[in-house]
Amino acid sequence: MAYSKYSKLPGDSILTMLEPGEYVLNRNAVNAVGKENLDELNFEDAPRYDMSQRRNMQVGGMLGDMLSMQSGGSATEEPGEYDSLTDIYNEFNIVPHEGQRASFEENWAWDDSNLDPLYQEFERGMGDLARGKRKDLNTIGDTTRSTKAKQGFTGAGAIDTAAAESRDTIYGDYASSRMKAESALDTSIKRERDDWKAGVIGALDTLEQSGGAGKVGWNPPSIDDKTKPGEQWTYTSPDGSREQYANWQGEWIPMQEYQSLPRDEIRREEDKYYNQDDPWYTQGAFGQVGDFFGTW
Repeated sequence: MAYSKYSKLPGDSILTMLEPGEYVLNRNAVNAVGKENLDELNFEDAPRYDMSQRRNMQVGGMLGDMLSMQSGGSATEEPGEYDSLTDIYNEFNIVPHEGQRASFEENWAWDDSNLDPLYQEFERGMGDLARGKRKDLNTIGDTTRSTKAKQGFTGAGAIDTAAAESRDTIYGDYASSRMKAESALDTSIKRERDDWKAGVIGALDTLEQSGGAGKVGWNPPSIDDKTKPGEQWTYTSPDGSREQYANWQGEWIPMQEYQSLPRDEIRREEDKYYNQDDPWYTQGAFGQVGDFFGTW
């Protein structure tokens, strides 16, 4: 049976889905340019998605749309949200002090390019898989046409049914493989982010021990009879700024307010703290003895 180069009107027999800006070539144009050349342009030179920003890969043309629908995923699905530095500060209730914060965040800011190798590996794997499945589909089409040419109309329905079942198997295999690849990609991304977060937490701990970070918010230590009058505590605001507070009669008051208190009132509170009524009391490198002789 001979086949005409030109299609009979209307010619179209395959449903497809397109997005604005895409262009469909007729089969003669495809033959003139060469399918392999078009594949290289479509999948390698000018791919549909930027894998550094897109999580899922969609292969082009009818196969891509069919496989995308078969697998139930969205080609425009964005990566999941992850913790920022601010989220980590809030989670662990610690923040670099204002003089340290800029350099800390410059050193530890998350860089999305860290994930580029993972996306590139995913893209290569999905491209190889798609090319393999397209080859399988082409083989089914060639076999179907060859069988029909030999048998004519006899058994055409059974031949089409068998071809459809084979195509469904290919779609199913692709969908299963893609889901596994996406799961592996998600796991790798999470591992990268978790490693980064662990590094941030360790750096915050080191910075706190050196005095470069503090607890966030109003969470002063409790005051009891062992808390010395004038004992200091540093309040760290969420933006990293600090304010000094002092214990006065069982409450934390701003250091400036504490320093404005009369000296004799502070002395009486200190005497109560040390439980010392003797005017010869010498606590504090003879400071109180000097005060005593100064008022003798």
